[in-house]
Amino acid sequence: MPTPLREAAIAAIAARLAAAMPAAPVERNRRAPVDSDDETLPRFIIRDGAHHVLASDAHGITLYRVEVSIEGWARATTDEGLGAALHSTHAAVVAALCNAEIEIDDGNQAISPEEVSFEAEPIPARDAARPALSFDLRIGFNLRVPDTGGPYTTT
Repeated sequence: MPTPLREAAIAAIAARLAAAMPAAPVERNRRAPVDSDDETLPRFIIRDGAHHVLASDAHGITLYRVEVSIEGWARATTDEGLGAALHSTHAAVVAALCNAEIEIDDGNQAISPEEVSFEAEPIPARDAARPALSFDLRIGFNLRVPDTGGPYTTT
């Protein structure tokens, strides 16, 4: 079955992150809450985000700006160590995905994800026995697609 370009790009991001951090689970669009006490951390959940049109050219190509949210989870042995665990996990994600091209569409196109925003989300002590933090990292990339099919044009 053909894969829409938008899906191919997001799948390539998930594959790149999984390859860069092989001990950390990478999931797509998970709906169930993460159990920070019992599940493997670090852990990443990639959620499909919005897209909007940037421009079209005279050759039938439209440029879309696509955003993806990466929910990351980190654990430390103490509350004092949470900051370092969170920031090193965030840095590893940025190093794996940003400032480098990721090929999609059978090598016919590459995307270059960029960090859009980062927000830490503390987990209250009443909700977790072990120190853990999560973050929401939004990344964006430009996707070139034929005018006729939009971002759901298939490869």
